[in-house]
Amino acid sequence: MFFPHISPDPVLAKRLEDVGCSTVMPLGSPIGSGRGVLALEEIQIIIEQSGVPVVVDAGLGVPSKHL
Repeated sequence: MFFPHISPDPVLAKRLEDVGCSTVMPLGSPIGSGRGVLALEEIQIIIEQSGVPVVVDAGLGVPSKHL
């Protein structure tokens, strides 16, 4: 089982699924940037085309906003 962190690239996500990855994890933005999700359109394409779970990592805000 592999859960690769990837750039928000729909082609790469599909290739990883095709070689057996059970989940793909596109980055919403650079980790720790606090800039929110920057690649929303690409992530939406990944979700729509994916046959495996998609876990968006990073881009969800800074921890202090969620305390």
